[in-house]
Amino acid sequence: MKMRKIVSLLLIVVMICTVLTGCGKSKAVKAAEEAITAIGEITIDSGDAIASAEKLYNILTDSEKAQVDNRLALVDARESFEKLQGDLVYDNAKKAYEQLNVVADLCSNGMDDIYGAWHFGIYKAKDTKSYESIFDNMAKSTPHFSSAELKAAAENVSSYGADMVGKLMAADWQYCLYVVEQAILDRGDYATIEKEMNEAQAILQELTKTYDDYSYYPKLKDYYAAVSSYVEFFKSPSGSFQQLSDTVNNYETNIRTNRSDVGFLFNK
Repeated sequence: MKMRKIVSLLLIVVMICTVLTGCGKSKAVKAAEEAITAIGEITIDSGDAIASAEKLYNILTDSEKAQVDNRLALVDARESFEKLQGDLVYDNAKKAYEQLNVVADLCSNGMDDIYGAWHFGIYKAKDTKSYESIFDNMAKSTPHFSSAELKAAAENVSSYGADMVGKLMAADWQYCLYVVEQAILDRGDYATIEKEMNEAQAILQELTKTYDDYSYYPKLKDYYAAVSSYVEFFKSPSGSFQQLSDTVNNYETNIRTNRSDVGFLFNK
């Protein structure tokens, strides 16, 4: 009798130890714990590991979930991952916004010079008396270029050959545009615009594909579309000189509106 009591007590002790040490955990519980442990340090690539652990945890019964010792670590992992993901999204979106700002400013400055060169070609070039004064006078109408820069650009323009003075004295406004557009090219603005637009587009495509539920993407996309449209006009201005000012004003008004709408989102 006494021996039975001793055996019974031993069985109870073994059962208690089993519960306390987890030796009685099911394979499903152990699998969930192992998956949570395998998550490791949280990085932007931890999403799949966290999702796998959550899947294994969610199929457990309530009593089994209570046996998962590191279940709170899974909650922390999800929260940390979403914060990291949100920070990355914010940083990338802000980068695209800043790249679009660079492009918009380059187009705006470039159009000032194109307008000035066009105006010079129509109204002032015919009064030019010497080779040197061509570029001195044109520089007064193109706020972002010096006489030396315009002269260097003119040397790279081959459309008219060497008889530049005669052409300009004939008030050839198109030649003036060629010179200032060559100056813009020589300064690297067109290359910078293409680079910044391509990178901004790649960021937006990735954000749209992966994180399309973020509320500010529509505004950022609208800003990209407005800048992209202006870029196309900047690279190949069309219409008459009289229309140019209104056309540029319409583009820049649209850009300012979109820039303002998006800008407040990145004032952290």
